[in-house]
Amino acid sequence: MKKSPNDNKNYQSVTLDNGIRLVFVEDSACSKSACSLVVNTGSFDDPKDRPGFAHFIEHLLFNGNQKYPSPNELSNFISKHGGQVMHGQRLSTAVSFLILTMLSF
Repeated sequence: MKKSPNDNKNYQSVTLDNGIRLVFVEDSACSKSACSLVVNTGSFDDPKDRPGFAHFIEHLLFNGNQKYPSPNELSNFISKHGGQVMHGQRLSTAVSFLILTMLSF
């Protein structure tokens, strides 16, 4: 991974078996952890007969999983630990971003 000679952060990239690419950035000067999830679909990708489909997918990302099966359970956990969750919709991507204090881990 290319980086500036002035960048003191450590980077690691991993691709999971399912094709999802993870990039880890370590910065000892930070007091918070952050995670960003980018899905390569946006409003330009909406089917003609289903406007808003990409926005719907964005909301499904935090609508439950194996560890936090209830809707909003993961978001509530993040909030309980002083974190934030933000979502954004772009023309070609959907982005979810979360921030947690380091002590939450």
